[in-house]
Amino acid sequence: MQVFAAAEIDYPPLTILILNLPVVLEIKVNNILTLAIAVDRVYAVYWPITYKVRRKSLYILGSILIGCSWATFDGTFLMTSTNFTSHPGCAAAGCFTDRPFRNYRGTSDMCINLVAMITTTILLLKLRQLSSAVRSATVSSLVIPNKDHSDQGRK
Repeated sequence: MQVFAAAEIDYPPLTILILNLPVVLEIKVNNILTLAIAVDRVYAVYWPITYKVRRKSLYILGSILIGCSWATFDGTFLMTSTNFTSHPGCAAAGCFTDRPFRNYRGTSDMCINLVAMITTTILLLKLRQLSSAVRSATVSSLVIPNKDHSDQGRK
C-alpha cells in the first residue's frame, strides 16, 4: 500500500488561480452589495419621503455595476500581479497569489466592511432613537388626564 505524501501534490498555478477567480469576484460583489443595502436603509430612515419617490432601479443597477467593476479589477489585478510559479505541497489558492494582491485584497475588503459596519451602526442608533420617541409619545398620550373628568370631581 502506498502512503500519501504532501510533497507529491503539485498543481499548476494557472489552473488553481482560474478556479479561485469566481470566489474572488463573488466576495467583492457581495461586500459592495452589503454596503449598498446598508446605505439604502440609512437613506430610508433619515429621508423617508425622498426615499419613497426615488427610482430604486437606478440605485440597484448602480450598485451592481460598481460591484462588478470592482470585482473585475480584482480579477485583473490577481492575474497580472501573480508570478505563475509552482508550489509543491500546497493546494490553497493563497499559496499561488503574490503579496501585493493579498495586501490589496485584505485592505480593500476590510475597508468596505468597516464602512458597512459604521453605516449599520448609524442605522441602529437612529432606529433606537425613533423607537424611544414613539414609546415616550405613546406613554405620554396615555398619562395625560382629561380636564373634564378632573373638574367634575371638585364641584
